[in-house]
Amino acid sequence: MRLNELLHIDKKDMQVKRIWTFAVSNGKRENNLHFLNEDVIDDNIMLALFHSKFNHRFEIWKITRTGNSFKVKEAATLLTVT
Repeated sequence: MRLNELLHIDKKDMQVKRIWTFAVSNGKRENNLHFLNEDVIDDNIMLALFHSKFNHRFEIWKITRTGNSFKVKEAATLLTVT
């Protein structure tokens, strides 16, 4: 199983303050999504890029943090030309 990790790094001393590990699934647990890249929008929102080899498409997922909990929702699908 592949998991995603998010690090919270203190800007003052560049030390890791927190590490969150989470899995995102669009169905069965064995089909967990592993993101290629994430962009942090603010302290609580990230956009993450996932490539589905099965569907031949890229997906953008919105990850929202509330405390130590995360909610994930597919935000967009980008079809690829084959």
